[in-house]
Amino acid sequence: SCIHFSEVFPEKRYIGIHAYEQLAIYFYDIGEYNNSLRYAELGIQAAEKEDRYVGLLYLQSAQARLALPDPEGTYEKAKAALEKSRALLKDDPGLQGLVESVEAQYELTLGSPKDARDKYENAIQLYFREKDYEGAVRNLLKLGDLFSEELGDFDASKRVYREGLKALDRVNRIDLRPRILNGLAKQMVNAGDFD
Repeated sequence: SCIHFSEVFPEKRYIGIHAYEQLAIYFYDIGEYNNSLRYAELGIQAAEKEDRYVGLLYLQSAQARLALPDPEGTYEKAKAALEKSRALLKDDPGLQGLVESVEAQYELTLGSPKDARDKYENAIQLYFREKDYEGAVRNLLKLGDLFSEELGDFDASKRVYREGLKALDRVNRIDLRPRILNGLAKQMVNAGDFD
């Protein structure tokens, strides 16, 4: 309905662009990456000017492209969308952590876990600076997984998960605690601490 009425009333077009962004995020979160990409691209096409929401749509487009197989394996379209989003969102400090996080995902997809680690660490700092604790916790979880699965540094992984648990006290999301505890438990099993 938001999209329909934003087309009927051009002065409300920004609401439709925001609705496209929310749909792209929704479909990404439930694992429907093709639909996420479709709504992100539709929102970009519908926009008359490039603004914050269009920057977020480019970011969502990049994220969806990274989750889908790339026949060439280069992820050039994801990279282009990332560059466009960085340019459009450069003056919004509250979104720099999000941009860094998706860039970390890009580095990881290309097989550069150390570059991904650096990007995640930077994203976490940016999120903490902006007092966006949920974003920080989500990236601490990703960083803990990266240390464990890609870099084989189980001590660093445990340290990061524990940092995530501390920061979680400032976040009202019950779904994140079990994910962090599960990651921490896997590290303890790897270390032979079965109790």
